[in-house]
Amino acid sequence: MKNQIRKNIKKLRNNLNRKEILEKSLSCYNTFFNLNIYKESINIMSYMSIQNEIDTEMLNNKILNDNKSLILPAIVNGEIEAKICEKNKNLIKGLYNILEPDSNRYLGKIDIVLVPGLAFDKKGDRIGFGKGYYDRFLKNRNSIKIGIGYNFQLLEDYIDTNKNDISMDYLIIEDKIIKCGT
Repeated sequence: MKNQIRKNIKKLRNNLNRKEILEKSLSCYNTFFNLNIYKESINIMSYMSIQNEIDTEMLNNKILNDNKSLILPAIVNGEIEAKICEKNKNLIKGLYNILEPDSNRYLGKIDIVLVPGLAFDKKGDRIGFGKGYYDRFLKNRNSIKIGIGYNFQLLEDYIDTNKNDISMDYLIIEDKIIKCGT
């Protein structure tokens, strides 16, 4: 079931043109930056988008321009490591050719973690790429977890989960904010 959902969502994402991606990304961007939890946060973990995901480049630049700490994931020995991203510092290609900071591991508090996903449900459960990186990373963190996606990534049905799956606290689905678990 999850593999079929992954396949369907990837197909829908791949059919988006650049203009659609930017318009929908801008909706997510505006929704996120209007949240009080963003305004009150200092250390924010985002990600570098791939494969027609919501484009996070503008979002990441705004976080830096707002003088907040931008933290990005890097895959090291099969696990996510949080790394500080500094303004005007080059990123390097990591595993899966995803850009990541060439910096030391960040061990401090992370207020918000923006989490990519292929699909989400209204309870905050998500389907990722199936490797469990984010579930393991988020397991013992007390950060606010926010999934970001397109309208077609929000499923009507609930996602089957197991004990290792970590739910989101909020979803930003284009111009909508969904508080999960309520």
